[in-house]
Amino acid sequence: MGEILQRQGKLEEAIAYYTEALELSPGLDIARAKLQEVESLLQL
Repeated sequence: MGEILQRQGKLEEAIAYYTEALELSPGLDIARAKLQEVESLLQL
């Protein structure tokens, strides 16, 4: 879902999704990587 939001340009929503995923499963490395990716896109 986070990836879909990211592709749609809804970066803040994608961040919220990945953050929630990490709260539920802190060891979910793919969610952590995607969160960092989206956060870096916001800084551009």
